[in-house]
Amino acid sequence: MRFFLPLFFALVAATAAQAQKQYNVWYFGDRIGVDFNGGTPVARTDGQMIQPEGPASICNPTTGELLFYTDGISVWNRLHQYMPNGAFVLHGSTNTTQSALIVPLPNDSLRYLIFTADDKEDDDQGIEYGLVDMSLDVGYGDLVFRNRQLLIPTTEKLVAVTHSNGCDVWVIAHGVNNNWFYAWLVDRSGTPSTPVISKVGSIHPDKTGKVGYLKASPDGTKLVAVISGEYLGATTTRSSAVDLLSFNALTGEVGFIGDLPAEQREYGASFSPDNSKLYIIRSGSSNEGFYQYDLSSGDLGTIISTKTYISNDPQLGTAQIGPDGKLYITRNNVSFLAAVENPNAAGLACGYNGTAVPLGGRIGGLGLPNNIDALSNNPAGCKLPIADFSLDDTTICLGGCVRPTDRSRNEPTSWQWRAAGGTPSASGSKDPGTICFDQPGDHTITLTVTNQNGVDVLGKSITVKVLPSPAIDAGPDTTICFGKPLALRATQGASYVWTPTDGLSCATCPDPVATPAADITYYVTGTDTNGCTGTDSIRVRINQIATPTITPSGPVVLCAGDSITLTVNGNFADYQWSNNARGRSITVSTAGDYTATVTDTLGCVATSAPVQVTVLSQLNPTITPNGPTIFCEGDSVLLSAPSGFQRYRWTNGDTTASIVVRSGGSYGLTVGSGNCEGAATPVEVMVHPSPNPVITASGPLSFCDGDSVVLDAGAGFDSYLWTNGETSQTITVRSSGSYAVTATNGFSCKQTSATVEVTAGEAASATIGLPTVQAVAGERVKIPIEVRLQNNLARSCVAQFTATIRFNRTLLHPVGSTPVGTVNGMDRIITVKGSSKGATTGGALTELEFIATLGNATSTPLRLESLMWDRGSVATTVEDGLFQLAEICAEGGTRLIDASGSFGLKPVRPNPAAASAELEYSILEPGRTRLLLTDPLGRPALLLIDGVVNPGTYITTIDLQGLPAGLYTLTLQTLTQRAVERVVVYSD
Repeated sequence: MRFFLPLFFALVAATAAQAQKQYNVWYFGDRIGVDFNGGTPVARTDGQMIQPEGPASICNPTTGELLFYTDGISVWNRLHQYMPNGAFVLHGSTNTTQSALIVPLPNDSLRYLIFTADDKEDDDQGIEYGLVDMSLDVGYGDLVFRNRQLLIPTTEKLVAVTHSNGCDVWVIAHGVNNNWFYAWLVDRSGTPSTPVISKVGSIHPDKTGKVGYLKASPDGTKLVAVISGEYLGATTTRSSAVDLLSFNALTGEVGFIGDLPAEQREYGASFSPDNSKLYIIRSGSSNEGFYQYDLSSGDLGTIISTKTYISNDPQLGTAQIGPDGKLYITRNNVSFLAAVENPNAAGLACGYNGTAVPLGGRIGGLGLPNNIDALSNNPAGCKLPIADFSLDDTTICLGGCVRPTDRSRNEPTSWQWRAAGGTPSASGSKDPGTICFDQPGDHTITLTVTNQNGVDVLGKSITVKVLPSPAIDAGPDTTICFGKPLALRATQGASYVWTPTDGLSCATCPDPVATPAADITYYVTGTDTNGCTGTDSIRVRINQIATPTITPSGPVVLCAGDSITLTVNGNFADYQWSNNARGRSITVSTAGDYTATVTDTLGCVATSAPVQVTVLSQLNPTITPNGPTIFCEGDSVLLSAPSGFQRYRWTNGDTTASIVVRSGGSYGLTVGSGNCEGAATPVEVMVHPSPNPVITASGPLSFCDGDSVVLDAGAGFDSYLWTNGETSQTITVRSSGSYAVTATNGFSCKQTSATVEVTAGEAASATIGLPTVQAVAGERVKIPIEVRLQNNLARSCVAQFTATIRFNRTLLHPVGSTPVGTVNGMDRIITVKGSSKGATTGGALTELEFIATLGNATSTPLRLESLMWDRGSVATTVEDGLFQLAEICAEGGTRLIDASGSFGLKPVRPNPAAASAELEYSILEPGRTRLLLTDPLGRPALLLIDGVVNPGTYITTIDLQGLPAGLYTLTLQTLTQRAVERVVVYSD
């Protein structure tokens, strides 16, 4: 029988590889971890689990980060801490071949089922499952429920295979004392289905047959079930079995392919990543090791004939495919993982390495994590439709609508919407449009979707709460008088909006005050705490009454004993006067403000403007000043009399009710109304003279920088305040400006003087320098003291300057009016004085005159060592110059004279001399020098020097022995100078 498709193998292998990050971190054995995220497995020693046989661990499928792991008894999170409900709560065992199995729920990144199997000694737990939700415990996960039983009794075997739809997962286990396989389908509801039972293969006896691995090929088409047998002692024959089986990932059915020869204690098993090889591992027998079958032929006999022993290493446990495509084998009580480097290769070419991964000193057991090798046997992945939708709102008001938005996944081809109480109540379109509700209460919208792969098992439901509209009440219609406010009040809402807003004190409060100018209907829309609205209205009618006016029968200012009649214009139903009189007209003889309040036939009321009646039994006017009647000259006071009189006459002749007084005196008033007159008590006004300060200056108001002038405001005042803030009689002014003083006399009168303008000299600056000058020896040369830059120099009041200049005295000799100065070594220092008037930029303060001389250098700095001004403040910068000697004659180089030296011969000592004499001579300039002694006839007798000699004074001894007695001549000759001395030589 043939049952393999190589192309299908490749597709499944590729799909499995893409999902391998779920198993990038393993935890097993004695607190061992192995991390594959770096490509090469690296041991981790941070684990907290001790599980010698069947653990399970799971990672984030995208990042490879650890999520949690379990030994089938407890559950640890990625911090290696017990989950809050995960410590010692599951019914697996440390003696169970496959104690735990973690199954991710389809299309759910947060929920995982943990399946557990008890060990061969227990029959009371069997296969159970619980749920981990990774959204709990701030993302570290926790158990939601646990230990829900599926099968009892059972073997120690647990394996999972992805359904052919690429989404759901088959969980497969085996019964005890029978050949029954149980396959539960796990979909995204999280509840395992009724099992599919397949009765094939070997019977798994109690205890003996419980031990051993059940493994699936990565493509999900094959299973291998190992019955390990029971170890009874060294002389006991043990039975083992290895069943090769087929699996239908669509139906969950297990088929029997055949038995593979078993020897003793077969325990672990694994398929190769490409499904072409099967590895069987013996453990705990005298013939430990593992061997390989080649499945690629598809023929059982041929498969059996390919059995190849790979290694006889002891202490081997089980094998598991790694994320890197290698096959890893645990070693009991050994601190290494073994590896089959190329598990797809036939025979020994698979490349076994017994110490492939060091475990950081930790030791392994018999088991590795129970990973799902057949994670997805559908190359296209999960394609079952998943219903999902969102609503733009889930709480609406009566008559409102919601709009569902389909968010279903995996390309559904049909949609079925149900909306209880909604309009429409059903739809078969992807977009059902808006669904509206006209009845309050809770209404459920449900979506179910299907595609060619099936129907979603859960659908999606969202409840819409429809809230009733509030019964807003604005009150009954009413009629009001014109101008009378009406207090409105709305109820049954949380917030309100009134329209129109004409005459309303507030448009958004529940109780605005309305003062409409005409008949109007107000509408109020109220919103309750749920945001639902209702509307009511109130009609307001206006009764308008004309405002009454009062007409007096004559003047309203009466003399004592007079009276006046006040009459209301217009006809009204009732008249009420402010003095409690009634009737349209009243006659009054007492003073007061009189108003009339009228009422029309509709009860509307209006009040007239007041009419003031004044009764002057005796006219006693009073004069009221608007300020002090004692003031300073130039000020004034307003004197006022009461209004209402017909005539006014002041003592100064004015006839107005008020007068402005500017001069002292007594001011009286007589008033009259009709035949009534009265006089006021005079008011005395006193006017004090104001001070008259005059500023005098101690000197000119225009002066140089640094000078000052004293300004005097004059004596006799109580206080002074100058414009610069000073408060003394005199001030000293050093800067330009306008100066005035305010003086205060003993009456507290103030006066400000005329302004005095002061002009002070401004600070100046200048840059003074000496030039660069060139001349030949003997030439007269003029050297100016230059004004290179200046600012305000002419206005600074400086008149004279004094300058000190230093230079090499051998090159320049003062002539004319240039002072000779003093000599300091080779330098000459001269002091020059002169006037600064008229100095401008580019001009000269003065000119110095010199004779250029042949000195000891070709140039000299012209140092302007100081420049002082006679007064003022001038910020001065000085710049040095340079004198250069031109056209210097030379013989083999520049010839210079050291003006500090001398030239000549001193008389020899002794003279006359016999055997020898001492000679001293001086040279002024460097160059060729000749010193010669000639006899009385002028013939050379001794040549003492003939060569270049540097300037200086020299002393030497002349050897005269052998010379005849006589008068000799000693000649010193340089390029420019000559000296001669006489020497008398005699014989001893």
